[in-house]
Amino acid sequence: MQDTKLRFRNIFMSVYILAIIALLVLPMLKYSVRYIPIILFTVPFVAVYMLKKRKSAIVFFCFLMTLVSFFVFNFLVNTPLNINASINMSILLYLCFISFFIFDYLANSDSVWEIRLVITGTVAIFVFVMIMTSIAFIEDPTIARSLASGRTDDEYINSMRMQNVGGFGFSYAVGMFIPYIAIRIVRSTGKIRFVFIALYIALFMYALFCQYTTLLFVAIAFSTVIFIWGSKNALTKSILLFVSLLVLINLTGIFKFLGNHIPFTSLAYHLKNLYISMSTGEETNSRLLAAKRCIGLFRRNPFFGANLLDRYNSYIVNHGHSTYFGILASNGIAGLGILLFATVSIMRSIYVKTNPNKMNIIIFIMYIVLGFLNPTHNAFEISVVVFLLIPLIEFYENKIKEQKYAE
Repeated sequence: MQDTKLRFRNIFMSVYILAIIALLVLPMLKYSVRYIPIILFTVPFVAVYMLKKRKSAIVFFCFLMTLVSFFVFNFLVNTPLNINASINMSILLYLCFISFFIFDYLANSDSVWEIRLVITGTVAIFVFVMIMTSIAFIEDPTIARSLASGRTDDEYINSMRMQNVGGFGFSYAVGMFIPYIAIRIVRSTGKIRFVFIALYIALFMYALFCQYTTLLFVAIAFSTVIFIWGSKNALTKSILLFVSLLVLINLTGIFKFLGNHIPFTSLAYHLKNLYISMSTGEETNSRLLAAKRCIGLFRRNPFFGANLLDRYNSYIVNHGHSTYFGILASNGIAGLGILLFATVSIMRSIYVKTNPNKMNIIIFIMYIVLGFLNPTHNAFEISVVVFLLIPLIEFYENKIKEQKYAE
């Protein structure tokens, strides 16, 4: 990263990459542009990436073989001789993991400006959608949740998407930042720590208003692990662990108490809704039932998965509420093994390139946990955060530190 001059090719490439990211993140584009045109739009990037150096070409070729494997499995077993249905999973995985190859390209770039522009532009995209969603909360406090759970008024939902109001994928992408900001709080000192604390509170409040109980619970749990891990005093660790366990065990009651006594009407409304959702156990029961159905389908077809042209089998997979349970049911051990191998390989590559910080492993673990609890493979916003934005910030900061030490 020796070239510090801003050149036209750097601006062009950065804008092009940001256009790809916008297609994966901005609700208006994500829901109005079909997957195939997005993939075709990324082809020039892939060509540049593969031509950059031989190792990049080998890495991407191995990734393509993963997609081909899924297509072959589906074409021969899961959706026999149906090309459109067989290629669907490969398309989703391509768009899910393209963020990593953008990161890998930038990590090998000789221009610091490409990295700066992509980080700034990506953050701006996320901030923009957060602002638009926050404005929508004023008129409809349940809008982020409604975009995932569905309404009878499709026209209203589509109009919200065209206004760049974020739903399930975007909410969980923002939620992935919560433990990362917790890491930054632990690692920082002085005034900057207060900035990160304020940002942590803001992101947590946004996640709270999005009304995803699983996201809140997982974010709190993983943030707690980080704060305990980052504490240098044994007594402080013990106190944090004890208090955290009390909070997590009594989270439902805490939401009820705050919902009944907090003076802010809008916040109280969300807290009461979270209490109702958690106390009835409706969401938990539906997830357990969906997982049970997927496991039952897996047992009947353990190696390559089920025939998805069967409507009942297709219904179980599509309503599995989980990436990994869904893959297990639809593609069996073979499919799940390939997906986990690809995911872990990408995570390992990111970990090595970002000058390993052990705490960052928490982000990857949270991503996998959410994959068991939600269908994250088609929520491309989450992949942009986990495989591109956070690693790129870490990589850039490490390079800046290396340059300072060299001077």
